[in-house]
Amino acid sequence: MKRCALALVGFLVSASSACSPSLDINDYDRTCVVDDDCITAVIDDVCNDCAVAAINVTDSDEYRSDLEAAQRTCIAVSDCVFNGPASCQAGLCVVEPAAS
Repeated sequence: MKRCALALVGFLVSASSACSPSLDINDYDRTCVVDDDCITAVIDDVCNDCAVAAINVTDSDEYRSDLEAAQRTCIAVSDCVFNGPASCQAGLCVVEPAAS
């Protein structure tokens, strides 16, 4: 009986973690030469967290498609507040901190 209860708990934990769709920043090109190469992107938990990163604009269509597909599984989607614009620093797209 304990085994069944533990298996059920394990299943529920894994099922609940599967309910938060996420995008992995490493799936997209982040390299750049100039600031215009970069756009902001929501990563991690696309329903709630709104962690923001930057990717190369050449991956924007793939990213938007992935984001729309992931967000279709959300019960609700939080509005994201972007810290600042995406820029190119040392050959990598990053998000600038918001100006105070």
